[in-house]
This record gives sequence, C-alpha cells and structure tokens, in this order.
Amino acid sequence: MSLWADGPQTGTIEGRALDAQGGALPGVTVTLTGPQGTKTAVTDADGNYRFAVLPPGAYEVNGALEGLGQASETAPSTAAPPVGSSIP
Repeated sequence: MSLWADGPQTGTIEGRALDAQGGALPGVTVTLTGPQGTKTAVTDADGNYRFAVLPPGAYEVNGALEGLGQASETAPSTAAPPVGSSIP
C-alpha cells in the first residue's frame, strides 16, 4: 500500500493497495485508527482508498484481503507538505 498525508488544518490519508508484482488489489478492507477512533474503506477497482478531514496526529493504516493476509503502516496526518510511505 502507498500512503500520502497532507492538509492545511485537517489532513487526508490516501493510497493504493498493490500486490508483490505492483498490480492493483481491489476489495482490500483498509482500516484507519487514530485520534477520532476507527474508520474503514474498501479499495476500488484500481486499489485506491482515501480517508479525508482528519485532524493532525498519528494514524495506523491496516489492509486486509482474504487469502492474501494483512499489512500495516503508521502514517501522520499533519498540516505540512505531503508525507509518503509504503506498505509492501
């Protein structure tokens, strides 16, 4: 999964779930846990997901797809320029 976080007073964490060969993974359940609790999204046909209007803070992003397992990453949502990270 790739992650990006940005925003002036609130932030957005968005990304893309990919398999080991770099192909998109649709249908991944992505769970975001942070200061406001837990939110869930499912990746679209291109493997994309997005969580918006997030207050600054540390967030844990977990992705799970039946048959392929789970991956997680900690991502900041800040009032700063975009921050990128990835989950294999």
